[in-house]
Amino acid sequence: MKRKWVENNNMASVKKNFLYQSAYEILVIILPLITSPYISRVLGPENLGIYSYTYSIAYYFSLFASLGIKYYGNRRIAQARNSKQELSKVFSEILYAHLVTSCIVLVIYLGYVSFFVKENQLYSYIQAIYVLGSVFDLNWFFFGMEKFDVTVKRNTIIKILTVISIFAFVRRKTDLIIYIWIMALGNLLAQLYLWTKLKREVSICTVSIKACFRHLKPLCMLFIPLAASSIYQVLSKIILGNISGDYQLGLFDNTQKLINIPMSLVIAFGNVMLPKMSNMFKNYDQEKGMIYLERTVPLIMCIAFSLCFGLISVADIFAPVFWGKEFSAASKLVAFNALVIPFYAFANMLRTQFLIPRGRDNVYTFAMVGGAVINIIVNIILIPYYGAMGAVCGNIAAEASVSVIQAVWIRKEVRIKRYIKLGVPFFIIGFFMYFVVKFVGKFVDQNVIGLAVEIALGALVYCTLSLIYFIKSKNEFVLSILKNIKRKWIK
Repeated sequence: MKRKWVENNNMASVKKNFLYQSAYEILVIILPLITSPYISRVLGPENLGIYSYTYSIAYYFSLFASLGIKYYGNRRIAQARNSKQELSKVFSEILYAHLVTSCIVLVIYLGYVSFFVKENQLYSYIQAIYVLGSVFDLNWFFFGMEKFDVTVKRNTIIKILTVISIFAFVRRKTDLIIYIWIMALGNLLAQLYLWTKLKREVSICTVSIKACFRHLKPLCMLFIPLAASSIYQVLSKIILGNISGDYQLGLFDNTQKLINIPMSLVIAFGNVMLPKMSNMFKNYDQEKGMIYLERTVPLIMCIAFSLCFGLISVADIFAPVFWGKEFSAASKLVAFNALVIPFYAFANMLRTQFLIPRGRDNVYTFAMVGGAVINIIVNIILIPYYGAMGAVCGNIAAEASVSVIQAVWIRKEVRIKRYIKLGVPFFIIGFFMYFVVKFVGKFVDQNVIGLAVEIALGALVYCTLSLIYFIKSKNEFVLSILKNIKRKWIK
């Protein structure tokens, strides 16, 4: 009876947290849809390229500042949260280790900008605020505690204030410096806010230096795959900017930002499931965790293929309407880059619900490093000839290889073939939606109204057919989420 209650309680918390995260991610999707056309027209491709380049460098340093705390801290807090004393001890040890390493990296970044950056030095100095935000990062703790409502409320307020500031203060091409200030300060304030909520959750206690240092090795181990992942997310922009110039970089950067918007839904689900699975694999039997994993596969692949085929369907009209005629060349980039989403979703599901919760960091690391190597090779070969499209091909090759490596490595432990079969119906539904949208697209104008019609039609077709499939297949996990949404809507 107790085991049954625990299972029901776990499932209820997953649904609640997923709804929280999904609501926030919908906001994340909507806000860039508002600001991106404005920023693209006001700043232009070249200024966006400068922002992207300086931000990419700062991002790398912030990555070193955080090491692998995103996943390691999340996992350790989830494993320790059943004991208040152990929680305070583990949190304090990880926090002190993080503060020391991140402050060292911040100093190194400022030295780098002072002595090695010649062009756009002022912009790079302002981006140091982004690195400073990594010093105060506490997301890993609240994710591990499954306190997603705290982070959602925080992020919602900061995002809205950021959007308001952009429209209020960024008015012309010379306002690039203001735009960088707004984005960097928004990130820092978001991190500082969480410190005001910390006292009610955990106590910071005195711990030994030796106890802190014992976390450095696993932090570094989980940093390796994150660093490798950043290669085909950020280093591609650096290579592209140096070889093909700011215009091609501006096209690619906007395309990447667009792809990252829908992929944030996939990331949100992984963030919800990682602490849940980490706690479950430590305190309950392995079988329950595997049941959870299989239950979530259809929903993840449903989301992934809807986003993939949705973007492919509207790519031709989306880029010029959304960003302006200067970005018309980005249409093909959007369509090709959308192919990344299903591969990323599948790989993210395996690592956040199996590899990291089970401590299989070696598999995760090998897969990400393999993907990074493939990305570098493809970028070096294709970017000189195809510019931004070469970088897109590098992204697709990297994400596909990561997905395949992870799946092959653990094929004897999880039902990979079963998971792939569960995704096939949504591939078919997405393919059908694509043809419907392209057919109707012949009869609508290439403007905002036409784009809205295509998006609405595609969403209607995909959601209707997917709902029918979930009902016919009696997927309890998805149907229970829909019931919760309906209940809250009625209230």
